[in-house]
Amino acid sequence: MEKILLSRLINHGLCHSSLKDPYEVVKHMMCTQAQDFNQHQWAIASRVAGSCTFQDIEKAYNQGKIVKTWTQRGTIHCVAAEDAWWVVKLCASKTLKGFKKRRDYLGISDELCDKALTSIQKMLSGRKILTRKEIIHNLTEAWIDMQTGRGYHLLCYAASLGIVVQWPIKNKDHAFVLVKDRIPQVKQLTEEESLKELTLRYFISHGLATVKDFARWSGLWITQIKKWIELCDKLLNSEEIDGQNYYFAQEHSATISDYKKYIPKSPYISLLAGFDEFLLGYKDRTATLEIDHHVLVDTSRNGIFKPTLMIDGKTLATWSVKHKTKVSELTVKSFTKLSDEDFKILEKAVQNYWKTIEKDVILS
Repeated sequence: MEKILLSRLINHGLCHSSLKDPYEVVKHMMCTQAQDFNQHQWAIASRVAGSCTFQDIEKAYNQGKIVKTWTQRGTIHCVAAEDAWWVVKLCASKTLKGFKKRRDYLGISDELCDKALTSIQKMLSGRKILTRKEIIHNLTEAWIDMQTGRGYHLLCYAASLGIVVQWPIKNKDHAFVLVKDRIPQVKQLTEEESLKELTLRYFISHGLATVKDFARWSGLWITQIKKWIELCDKLLNSEEIDGQNYYFAQEHSATISDYKKYIPKSPYISLLAGFDEFLLGYKDRTATLEIDHHVLVDTSRNGIFKPTLMIDGKTLATWSVKHKTKVSELTVKSFTKLSDEDFKILEKAVQNYWKTIEKDVILS
């Protein structure tokens, strides 16, 4: 279990990161959940080697280097722009059947859906940039009834079909553009090439991990994944730990003593973002989160993961921040009693956070 934890800390870029900027982080991690953009920005910044502010991340976003879209599991993720084409085609396609059931619930007929998709493409043509509010307003003007939930569903569906992505930020809101107008399809990938690329990059950034971990993350089927791993045979290694096969990139083959060279002196404290890949990137999270503590991180048991505090890779607390006019207050709720030394090192972690958000933060 120790080797699993150490390898993930390093491969995620949470220790000894060589990732130079926000784009490199997103490219390396493949797809990262982004429904809470502030937390997502911290997830990116915490993996950049050196300084990185929220402004740096918004700049990469507004330059079109990274975009947001519903890549997998019907959930919005951030992805490198050039990867959006093939990842959506490969993973989001598996969610399309579920949209029909939701449309029936919302009272959206096939005819109404087609009309809305045509209208969305028409209003965004000519490289136009529109926010969700503007799109819903235009759909209403076109005599398409936008009852509660319909607008979000249709835009999510359009993204899952590879028609639109969210980019850039317009009037402090995440706007939408047409994929075909804004994102060049740099490289054509066959389905087999896409499967191999996704498989390899997941295990490079998330290894050590199991087939079930990859299936949960990607939303794809285990039987298929086992075949895809065979495509990466010369690029992936596996190791049996506690009766399970864990996969990792061949280039990351190492012993526990090798990993420990890159881990800071204990206690090593990290502030992880809400919805961070270090937890959500796996089906089995027991390497870092005790089963009894799971409900303390996902209190509503509906996948809304709180920001967490790790000590030596173990999740031992949650944290929250309240932004006020002059200062932000960061509050920690620990699962066990923290030592005085822990709090001293926590202060340093908080300093890294306030440098990122460019605002004074006090530990309350």
